[in-house]
Amino acid sequence: MRTLFLLFLMPVSLIATKIEIEPYPPIKGTNVYIKFDTPITEVDIVYRPNSRTSKNEKIQVSPPARKVSWVPKDAGLAMVKVTTESNTITRNISIRFAHFPFSGIIVMVVAGIILLGGASFSIYLLTKTPLPPST
Repeated sequence: MRTLFLLFLMPVSLIATKIEIEPYPPIKGTNVYIKFDTPITEVDIVYRPNSRTSKNEKIQVSPPARKVSWVPKDAGLAMVKVTTESNTITRNISIRFAHFPFSGIIVMVVAGIILLGGASFSIYLLTKTPLPPST
């Protein structure tokens, strides 16, 4: 029964609008084109979907078009959502940073110092105290 249901849904999925992103993956602050199979009037972009810190951005398209220009404002996960007359299509994308974030290097260096510092301090304490004589 499940296979029959999935076979029924396959032609419906072929009719659905596809969302294409060029260039992929998108980079924060650079121009990106979102392409569709059918003319679209509105595109919703949700940065960090399903999160407490999610932000929404709407792109109005007038007249309806199959290609929309967009500049990503934040790096991270984003969801492109398009609503047509018949259904809603979504695509999750990963937006990359324009340059390497140096805060990541600083966090890694501090974590390494804490980790190796704690290990070396524990070795120092173990070797500092003499072992009791065996009886």
